[in-house]
This record gives sequence, structure tokens and C-alpha cells, in this order.
Amino acid sequence: MAGRRGAGRKKPPGPKTFDAGGVRQPPYSAAVYGAIMPLQRVAEEHRARWGDRLPSLVAPAMAARFRQVYADLEDAMDAGDAPLTAQIAQRLITAWGVLEAAALDAGHSPLPSRAAFAIVLDDDVCVAIAGPTVDVSALRRECPSWIVYAADDAARILASVSREMVAAALREFPAARITRLTIDGYNEGVEDDVPF
Repeated sequence: MAGRRGAGRKKPPGPKTFDAGGVRQPPYSAAVYGAIMPLQRVAEEHRARWGDRLPSLVAPAMAARFRQVYADLEDAMDAGDAPLTAQIAQRLITAWGVLEAAALDAGHSPLPSRAAFAIVLDDDVCVAIAGPTVDVSALRRECPSWIVYAADDAARILASVSREMVAAALREFPAARITRLTIDGYNEGVEDDVPF
């Protein structure tokens, strides 16, 4: 199965593909989800420090191998093979550290600690929120494919879109997460008319 990489095959998955809290087709067993949860945590930690650029900061052969191991992980998950999924996930946990060390050795730097963080969204768009000590324009120049917001700008945008509704929802459901946004009647990723 791992050898099938034809023209009709979707692109190799990236680290964001296996969001343990999300829904993905086909549905995976609890054992398979459990096997990737530690990897998901490590991937999120690295993406918070580096955004989506870490694989692009290392040697091409290392980046290619990293993507191939993610493709192998997808194959194991699709096969429902939890032990193999766990084994590959452990390799990827190690690989994230190896990529980070290689990027640092090459002279690259992560985002300033606690001053900015990046999130790679489901559509592979990287969004960064920069704190007050970060030079937002410099970060935008360094990472032109990212959407970079100053924290105060992001707060104003969120508050203007749905301040009362979101505040009320978060009071009632403190663990709630925003997974999509509806603007002017456009429901992204929603196939029904229910407004939530």
C-alpha cells in the first residue's frame, strides 16, 4: 500500500492532517486516534514555535523523508493498523526534534518565545499572532505566505465579528473552540442551514 503513489493520489499529508480533535474520513478506531495523540501534541508545539516553515528550513532530503514518513502514517491509519500507526508516530515525534535541531544548526530561528505564535489551519494556511514586542512588519517580510496579525488587531477583528455571541457561548461552554466562522450568510465547510 505504501508504494502506491500515482497521479490520482492526494498529496502526502502534513502534520496538521491528523488533528485528534477533528473529524476525518474514513473514521478511525479509538486505538488509531490514541496512537497519534502524542504526535499531535508534539507537532502543535513545533508549529507554534516555527509555523509551517520548519520542513523548508532543512536539507531537501530530510524534508522529503519527513513528508514520506507522514505518508506512511496515513497508510497505516487508513489500514486501521494501530500498532504500526503508533510506531510511525513515534518516529515522527523524533523527526520533529531532528528537523528543529537541523534548522537551528543552519542558523534559523523560531518565532520569539511567548511573543508570537503560529497556527496552521486545516486548509494549510499559516496564521500568526504577534505580541506587542514583535516587529509585525518584519515577521510579514520573513514569512510572506503567512497571515500575520498583531495581537491587538486580532482582538479587534474577533470582537467586531461576534463579540456578544461568542462571549455568551464561551461562558456556557468554557472548553468550546472556534472551528469555523460564518460571515454574511457564508458557511465555510457546513452543509446545512443550522447557524452553529
